[in-house]
Amino acid sequence: MSHECQPFETEVNSDDFAPDHHPLPNDAGLVVAEELRGATINKAEDAYIGRRRSEANGPFSSGTMRARACRTYGRVLTVDREARSRLDDAVAGLVTLAIDPSKTGVTSPVETVDAVRDGMSACSRRICDRVGRDYVAIVGIREFDSNGVPHAHLHVVGDGNRVDKSDLHAGVGAHIRSTPGAVDDDHQFDLAVGWDQHPTETAQKKTEQDEEHGPVHPRARYSATGLPHLSELGKMDSHEITQGALEWASGSSSTLFAGVARDVS
Repeated sequence: MSHECQPFETEVNSDDFAPDHHPLPNDAGLVVAEELRGATINKAEDAYIGRRRSEANGPFSSGTMRARACRTYGRVLTVDREARSRLDDAVAGLVTLAIDPSKTGVTSPVETVDAVRDGMSACSRRICDRVGRDYVAIVGIREFDSNGVPHAHLHVVGDGNRVDKSDLHAGVGAHIRSTPGAVDDDHQFDLAVGWDQHPTETAQKKTEQDEEHGPVHPRARYSATGLPHLSELGKMDSHEITQGALEWASGSSSTLFAGVARDVS
């Protein structure tokens, strides 16, 4: 599914979300994320659908969850393009961070997202401390599997004279040490870190935006596609609804920008 920003739909077919599948309270569109701390997945989904429906039928589109997600998607791709251009002998890696919910000490799927967010922060700080923030660009995106279990991908572009694969593994180690539920078994050496010594050669042009602005590394596009709220409401599958609901209900950001990535708007 392509998530290059398309015109926003202004009407949503309510038959796409029949009451027997997603029973909504009358005021579902007014429920705020803070009220859902400790919620079950089903409750979060019901309120999220109501909120997305109210946004789609409203008079404004620029401030909706989907509009903000599209802007973030574009920023992720821009970070990749600019970092590979600005950093000497650019290299790239993809870090995957996971948790075991049975070891987090919390019972709500909504609350487990905080652990992954903390892990993203610990990992990126460790990498920046080792190589210097001016020599690396990091974009972290939290997403969920089909069971509502969160994990994160960090797309890393670095100066090839300062950054190597061991720096990314050091970031994974920081995540394991500091994050409840993060264990060694879920971060095996070759699976936790992917590495590309020549990312500029790997980058691809796949869309009209790429033709205009430049190619994008496949791992950057892969990470960006994991953002919540990208699809129009009537086109979301069950996994996207679960992810969007849990991200919205968590109240914390699903994205992290570190190093020189923070300078790209």
